[in-house]
Amino acid sequence: MLKWKTMRALSYLPIFRVLPLVSVETFKRKYIKDFTKDIYTDQALKNVIDRERFRGYVVGSDQIWNYTAAPQITDAFLSFVTDKSDIKRVSYAASFGREQWKYPETETKECKNLVQQFDGVSVREKSGVTLCKDFLGVDANHHLDPTMLLSKEDYIDIIESSKVAPSNGKLLLYILDATEERQKIVNAVQKELNLEPYGIRQFKKIKILKNALKGIYPSVQQWLKSFYDAEFVVTDSFHGTIFSIIFNKPFISLGNKERGMARFESLLSDLGLLSRLVTVSDQVTVEMIRQEIDWDLVDAKIAKAKDVGIDYLNEKLK
Repeated sequence: MLKWKTMRALSYLPIFRVLPLVSVETFKRKYIKDFTKDIYTDQALKNVIDRERFRGYVVGSDQIWNYTAAPQITDAFLSFVTDKSDIKRVSYAASFGREQWKYPETETKECKNLVQQFDGVSVREKSGVTLCKDFLGVDANHHLDPTMLLSKEDYIDIIESSKVAPSNGKLLLYILDATEERQKIVNAVQKELNLEPYGIRQFKKIKILKNALKGIYPSVQQWLKSFYDAEFVVTDSFHGTIFSIIFNKPFISLGNKERGMARFESLLSDLGLLSRLVTVSDQVTVEMIRQEIDWDLVDAKIAKAKDVGIDYLNEKLK
C-alpha cells in the first residue's frame, strides 16, 4: 500500500510523467478495479491460475499474435491453460500485425493445436481471417479493435472527470517514427490549415529528463484529451488513427510498410476512409486535407460492428 501511495504522489510531478508505469498504473488503479498483480514468470502465472480458478480466458488484442513481437507465442494461444474441463477459451480482435505468415514450422503446429481448442476465434484484421484459415485451420471472425467497443462519451467522461489541462494547439502530431518525408506532410497540413501544432510522443532515453520537465509524457487522460482537443490529426499510429475516428477528428494516417499496413488498411477500408492513408507526401493534396468526412456514416458503421463484437463475446462467454 505504501508503494502505491508513493507512486500516486509521484504521478503528479511532471518529471515522473516520463515513466509509462506511473501513467498507466495510475489510470489502471482508478478505472480497472479487479486485476491480478503483474506477471513476469511462468511460475507466477501458474500460481495465479491455481489460486483464482478462472472460468474463462479472452486473448486479445493489439498484435498479440505477431510472432516477431512475442517473447513466447504459445502463451498467446493459452498454452498455460492445461485444464481440459469446460473452461472457456476465446480470442477477441487478436492481431497478427502483418498479412504474411511469420511463424516457424514448429510454432505453427503448436499454435494450430492450441487454437483449435478455442470456443471462438476473433481477429482484428481481414487478413487475419485468411491467416487463421490457411495456417491454423480455423474459421475466424473479424471484429473491431476493443477500444472501439466503448463510445466517444465514455472517453469524454474520463477526460472531464480527470480535469486535465487543455492542449496547447489545434493540429495534433502523434508521430512515432519521424522522417523528413513525414515532416513534409506535416508542413503541408500546417500551411493549408494554419493551425498551431502540438505533439504527444515518447522520446529516447537521452532526452527523457529534458522533456519530462516540459511535461511531455502524458497521462492516459491527457493522451485522450490531446485527440479530443484537436481540429486535425496527423499520425502514424494505429491507435492514434482509431482515436481520431472515435472523436470524429479529420486526420491523415501515415502508413509504414516496415511496421505493417494491414492494421490500417483493414480498419480504414471497412469505414470507407482508406483515402486518408498515405505513405509519401505526394499523396497529400489540398483537396484531401480539406475534404469533409461523413462522420454520421462512419459512426453508423462503427455502431453496427460494435454490436456484432459485443454479441460475439456474450455468446462465446455465456
